[in-house]
Amino acid sequence: MENKSLAKQAWTVLLAGLGVNLTIGVLYSWSVIKKSLVADLNWSNSEASLPYTVAILVWALTLLVAGKLQDKYGPKKIVILGTIFTALGLILSSFTTNPAIIVLSYGIITGGGIGFAYASVTPPALKWFHPAKKGMVTGIVVSGMGLASLYIAPITTALISSFGISRTFFNTWYFHINRWNWNSSAN
Repeated sequence: MENKSLAKQAWTVLLAGLGVNLTIGVLYSWSVIKKSLVADLNWSNSEASLPYTVAILVWALTLLVAGKLQDKYGPKKIVILGTIFTALGLILSSFTTNPAIIVLSYGIITGGGIGFAYASVTPPALKWFHPAKKGMVTGIVVSGMGLASLYIAPITTALISSFGISRTFFNTWYFHINRWNWNSSAN
């Protein structure tokens, strides 16, 4: 009975990691957002590209910090912190059309939140499986980030068409936060 319970827990942690990455893949909807910023708000291509560029840079830098923090405080706390930053950045982006503010809100805050969450989902999943399954576990968890573009880009397109760009940022955080099962035992 205990082995079945442990196996179920292992798959729960693995699928929670996949779910987190499916959610933070909101980063890959930027191409849709960029088109709207250029077309609807008359931003230049450079202005519309900068928030994404900054988000990618901040994401990469945040991974270094988040890895150490999740070792110290546990992955669940860091994933929750990442989720809060991601949502906060999206919310703040919804209140402005100023390129510099969106670089700060989306590029730095959302990008950092994505980094915190992304760095904290694979290590706990790996701990639940035999070392011979590291590749499979890592592949499943990390695939969520890339697979997210399959559903987030169409949803973002529909939101922009229905509500406009500012409201889309706001609706995206709501969607993002409601994907979570806050009682997950992925710690």
